[in-house]
Amino acid sequence: MINCVIIEDEPQAVKTLRLMMADYFPDITIIGAFDRVSTAVPFILEHKPDFIF
Repeated sequence: MINCVIIEDEPQAVKTLRLMMADYFPDITIIGAFDRVSTAVPFILEHKPDFIF
């Protein structure tokens, strides 16, 4: 399983990315989505995702 975090301030973009990831990359799990880097950093440091959008 590959863990991913999304940082995006447009809710529709997050929704679209989630749908695309589910359809085309079922082995990737989105473990968090944030609208600001400042709120994402503590989560990223704790959970250490494999990649970040």
